[in-house]
Amino acid sequence: ATCDEAEAVSGLQQCKDQIHQIDKNTFNASNADHKEQLCCSAVAQFEDCIRTAIRHAGCHHEVDFLVTLLMSKARDMLGHIYDANCWYDCKKAVASMLSASAGLVALALVALLGT
Repeated sequence: ATCDEAEAVSGLQQCKDQIHQIDKNTFNASNADHKEQLCCSAVAQFEDCIRTAIRHAGCHHEVDFLVTLLMSKARDMLGHIYDANCWYDCKKAVASMLSASAGLVALALVALLGT
C-alpha cells in the first residue's frame, strides 16, 4: 500500500481533540489521578489517534519512527511541565490495574500500549 499524504494530514487534523483534552484541563502533579490521566490516558489517546490516522492512510512504515519519537518527547515534556515521571507513572498505573478483572486489564493495556 502506498502512503496517501492527504488522507494522513486529514486524519491527523482530527487528533487535535485529544490535544485539547490535555490543554483544557488543569492538572495537579501531587494528585495521582491527575498524573495518570495526563501521563497515561490523555497521551495514550492522542498517540492512538495519530497511529490510527497514519495506518488508515497507508503511511505506517514511513512515519512510525517519527511518531514514536514525537510521543517520547511529548511524555518527557509533559512530565517536566507537571513535575511527573510520565513513563514511571504509566507503568505504575498498569501494575496496579493487574489486580482488576481480566477484562479491565485487557482494555487498559490496549488503551495504554496500543499500536
